[in-house]
Amino acid sequence: EAALNATDKFRMRGVLRAAGVAVPDFALVDEATLARDSLGAEVERLVLPVVVKPVDSMGARGVVRADDWDQAIGYARSAVAYSRSRRVIVEELIDGPEFSIDALAYGDTIQITGFADRHIVFPPYFIEIGHTLPTALSDGDQAAIIAEFERAVRALGIGPGAAKGDMKLSSRGPVVGEIAARLSGGYMSGWTYPLATGVNLSEAAIRIALGEPPGALRPRWNRTSAERAVVSIPGVIERVDGVDSARAVAGVEELFLLRGPGDSIRFPQNNVEKVANVIAVADSRDAATDAAMRAVSAIDVVLSPGMPATDQFLFGVKPDTIPYAYAPRTQARDGSATSLIAWSHAVTAPPADYRFRLPVRAQCFDALDGSPDWSGRSLASTIDTLRRSGMLLLRESTADPSLERLLVQAISRGGLQGARYALRSLYRT
Repeated sequence: EAALNATDKFRMRGVLRAAGVAVPDFALVDEATLARDSLGAEVERLVLPVVVKPVDSMGARGVVRADDWDQAIGYARSAVAYSRSRRVIVEELIDGPEFSIDALAYGDTIQITGFADRHIVFPPYFIEIGHTLPTALSDGDQAAIIAEFERAVRALGIGPGAAKGDMKLSSRGPVVGEIAARLSGGYMSGWTYPLATGVNLSEAAIRIALGEPPGALRPRWNRTSAERAVVSIPGVIERVDGVDSARAVAGVEELFLLRGPGDSIRFPQNNVEKVANVIAVADSRDAATDAAMRAVSAIDVVLSPGMPATDQFLFGVKPDTIPYAYAPRTQARDGSATSLIAWSHAVTAPPADYRFRLPVRAQCFDALDGSPDWSGRSLASTIDTLRRSGMLLLRESTADPSLERLLVQAISRGGLQGARYALRSLYRT
């Protein structure tokens, strides 16, 4: 019963609601209902926006926010493909930050063994770009969230064993997102918590499964772990540069490279579509997060030139679901460079005057917000990297305003990765 309670999101929410545990308002949708181009009356009583998710999946696959009912129907059709039982749950969107909690349940004890801040980005999807442990929450807020988590674990009947919670601190208080009858994934139980505390959670969970006491759970030290992900714009990976430099950043303990040459990649729509994950450890939160982001920004995912998926991402009409690397300060005209990139692919050799470097005016980048992109690179850093690599010449004037606009759009949409792709496509290098 506990296993079913913890693996079927619809059943889980029903059990928790009956026990008085705070959960989002929710309703179930099956394939037969979707076949009638409907979500059903139970769903449509919910207040928009809503979240659509498969009843029985993981890694945020098929999980997306819908702002209207037409969107919700479309997203539900996609989410069904990720469900073994071909069912979807639609629930209210809960505001507030999100947290991960690990715990071991044995006897009458629920021992908290990790409380991390989750960093969720790229709406309408729910992409965890990383987590930081321990949490920066106040003691009072932690206690309130832990109390609701423990009520949920007991209501689901989990134990002896492990429990993992996705919790939110909303404007109405703590709310349970999900509870799993296992230790957390996403590198928390196996890496960030052991590195931050010296406690081997996997061994403790195995001991409990064997009917033994968990062993010593008191932290041997108290440090901060920061895990961050490397993501990519769409395309085909030619190579991944900078891995050795990322590993060499002081404080970096682990780097997991998940994709390599020849792999097709898209901008993430779930948590299993990342290129790499970095884990850094330090005595302070700022030092750990800084080390992790310096490692992420050292990694350069180089895409093969001349790929339609990359062209569309950089130069096609931009959907609202795709963020900017560096947002334009004024509304740009979508798709203005599509014909330029098509023209560039037909060029058999670069114009002789360019010599594999594009002369542009430094002020052309003033149209973009310079805040760090999803890789932690500022606009100034991206431009400097292109200049030092010999792909960009900063001049008082430009030889071709159209190509200058192309480069600005590539940087705006795809950051360093987009600029490198556009220049290599132009010059066929």
